[in-house]
Amino acid sequence: MSLFARSHPQPSSLSRASGSVFSWPDLVFVLAAALFSLAATQGTLLLSPMGCGIDTDLQNYAQILEVARHPQAFAADPLARLFHLDPGVPNLQTVLAGLFPDSANAATALLKAGGLALFCQLVAWYVFGRLVFRAPSLSILLSMAASITYFWCFGTYWGATYEEPVPRIFYNALWPLLLVLACTALEDKAARLTLALVTGLSIFVHSVSALMTGGIFLCILLFSPLPEQRRDLVRHLTTYVVCLILFCLPVLLFFVLRVPLQSPDPASMDLLQQMFDMRFMRDWSTIWSSLGHRLLQYTGAVPLLPAGLFCLIIASWNRQRLPERAARLTRLLPLMAVGMVCVCLVCAAEMTLASSVGRLPMSNEILRGTRFIVPMSLVSITLFIALFWHILPRLLAGCLVVAGATALLAFSHDRQIVAAKDYAATLLGLPRSGEALALQGKCQLEYEALQAVQAHVAPDELVFAPEDSLGVRYVARRALLPVHKDGSLLYHCREVTLGAQWLARQQALRSGSKTIFQVWLESPAPWMLVRTQVLAAAGLSARNPTVGCLPVHLVYANADWQLWQKRDAVTPATPGIPGVPGVYGAVVPALPQAPAPAVPPAVPGMPPALTNPALPTVPGAGSGF
Repeated sequence: MSLFARSHPQPSSLSRASGSVFSWPDLVFVLAAALFSLAATQGTLLLSPMGCGIDTDLQNYAQILEVARHPQAFAADPLARLFHLDPGVPNLQTVLAGLFPDSANAATALLKAGGLALFCQLVAWYVFGRLVFRAPSLSILLSMAASITYFWCFGTYWGATYEEPVPRIFYNALWPLLLVLACTALEDKAARLTLALVTGLSIFVHSVSALMTGGIFLCILLFSPLPEQRRDLVRHLTTYVVCLILFCLPVLLFFVLRVPLQSPDPASMDLLQQMFDMRFMRDWSTIWSSLGHRLLQYTGAVPLLPAGLFCLIIASWNRQRLPERAARLTRLLPLMAVGMVCVCLVCAAEMTLASSVGRLPMSNEILRGTRFIVPMSLVSITLFIALFWHILPRLLAGCLVVAGATALLAFSHDRQIVAAKDYAATLLGLPRSGEALALQGKCQLEYEALQAVQAHVAPDELVFAPEDSLGVRYVARRALLPVHKDGSLLYHCREVTLGAQWLARQQALRSGSKTIFQVWLESPAPWMLVRTQVLAAAGLSARNPTVGCLPVHLVYANADWQLWQKRDAVTPATPGIPGVPGVYGAVVPALPQAPAPAVPPAVPGMPPALTNPALPTVPGAGSGF
């Protein structure tokens, strides 16, 4: 017997009643999603002038695009010749950044493209809800729930609003649509072939997510023969092999174009392994315990997984009361869980066997895709809610939507929500929040420090930065000695010469065997940009007698940043740009530059010119959406 007495309205009755599958609430939601995405993007551009302080992955893409568009400015940068080999670029977001050629620099163009990613995720999850559950109000709640931040292991998370949107947010938008296609693929051969091909092509949206999703779907297609093939193993295996080929063709193309497939020199294996450990120690030092810890967290402290399992069991018992696609989801989701386990086992085997065949492991990154456990749980919970949602009066359902949206906007500290509220407050002349003002102040200090770098550092001079100060490249447009974040590029390119130098500096900084100043003085960089608090924590302030005895002097400082120069590398000060040693809070005006000559793209497939050669004198200038 069903748990609920009333039957769920079928799609056909809904269509007859409304005359269309979609209705006016859909238009209202799409408009609201567009306004929110626009406000979040404009707010981010206001809070982060020229992209200062944004997500470090986005900073990496920004520096790659900036170098590609202005190669002459980076003739002294040791990584300039390698950036086009980064396996993460181009991606959908970097390509869409080409839609905004008038942006102040590559970072602002990427932020605007990120606004499209945020909009796509909100709308895609709403469309998924409408196709599967039919009810607009329930679809809105699902879309909001899927945008909330759920932290995961391996340095990743699920959600859309935590920081500035990155390429995986586009995949978050694609994923529910693949789920709808997978529901149809359980019964239809054409949908099965389409699913395999589209999932394979999605590797160009976000490779790590596509490999996990593809592995899951391939397992499902193997374990779930089509109805007409359940008694014919040969036909089933033939169909599966065709699906496997359709998936693998774009994946192999991706690996040929973007990933070095040749085995590294055996003599450099140990060095590359040390580089990997140094760069990814935080994410991959304890792979399985990290995954287990996160699973326990979402089982106990935040019982998302048991709630999803319970709801899925109840929904499976009552699947006849669900719309057709929702009923198929009750069969699909358990198979997806089995598929994810199979992919994890394959990854574990590859990581174990890689060293024995003279290769470095490649599949550890795929484990980031285990974050899809979160949306699988959210969909399971929504299946349960859908059993009785049609019982609720429309007014009550609408009130729940309003309450959910209000709570999300009021209590979330996600950066995109803070940015959207701050932009709305600025537009309406309302008081801005302390959180937004603090964030803007921090980014403004970094922007001013980078202006000082541009003013004082010559284009042919290197800057040393003990942290990931990638804005030196994409804001100040100056050469930067490889920082910690750059280690992933050196590793993937098998660049052992630069990699050995990078590793030595990072080991010295991490172990504390040398001070920041000692590491810098041993490097070829005549300049150092460093956070004030980093030096203060090490007891290396400008007034420290030990620092005073070193052949260095402070050129610029504000509350957060300091720019130092070696005394034997002093260059004449730029006219009109005063040096301010020891004076905190000083503001360095932007240095006008001659327009850079037009240069054809240095990297095939890169978007059109993204940058305006001159830095704006007003924070956020050139940030029109």
